[in-house]
Amino acid sequence: MRLHEIVEQYQEVEAELINSGGEITPEIEALLASINDNLENKAANYIRIIKNFEHMAQGLKEEIARLQARRKVHENASERLKGALLYALKSMGERSVETSLGRVTAMRASTPKYVLKVDAEDLPEEFIRTKREVDMSAIREAIKDGMDLSDLVQEEERTEYVRII
Repeated sequence: MRLHEIVEQYQEVEAELINSGGEITPEIEALLASINDNLENKAANYIRIIKNFEHMAQGLKEEIARLQARRKVHENASERLKGALLYALKSMGERSVETSLGRVTAMRASTPKYVLKVDAEDLPEEFIRTKREVDMSAIREAIKDGMDLSDLVQEEERTEYVRII
């Protein structure tokens, strides 16, 4: 039986109870017990599937982290090899070398790289970029303290969720 069918059965029992004036007949009692058993079995199966998905998601998350670390090792090795190649070209006074696999050329960046000699706080304001962000925690706190912010924010329906213990 599907979960929505269990819900439909339960709604039918509710309707029967209303029609019978709230009296629980032996038939209604047996039907309620059957629905509850079905719901418990269905919920147990859902929990089993949910936990399996969560376990798989955690495994994938760990695999992603492992692959990202491995990618970083390869990127670092590539950068070290490029540095060694640049050093060799400069030491030999060469600007370019042609090989059977391709050409290697020592290049210079088109724009200079600047490094700050002072702390950012010591720079004039014209050189500082400020990013404005909404502080939702402060808004929540202000509303909690009784401030009326209805012209600025609206409360949405609270999210419902299932917690599996």
